[in-house]
Amino acid sequence: MTDYAIDKNRVALALTPYDNQSASKLVILDSSASEKCVIESQDKIDAVSLYGDTAAILTDSTITGYSASSGNSFSTAEAGSDARGIALADEATVYVLGVSQIRQARFS
Repeated sequence: MTDYAIDKNRVALALTPYDNQSASKLVILDSSASEKCVIESQDKIDAVSLYGDTAAILTDSTITGYSASSGNSFSTAEAGSDARGIALADEATVYVLGVSQIRQARFS
């Protein structure tokens, strides 16, 4: 597990089989631990955030927004090369934790 996020009655787990492997998946579970959505990524998921029906993942320097219920990707945003973490403020706004600053990005 590389990261996790909790929002209301759900939890999102970013899973990578091995630390040096690039392919990852995001698994969203409901309050009864039932799998609600699985999102596959060709890149290692560095950070994840949940808000409403939006799940956001950080891979390298890109943030990708997904529907937390269907798993469909709907937008991307640039995070910057120093991004270490993300937090959704709402379904379209993401705070990015960089090495030396916190900044804001928006899904277009």
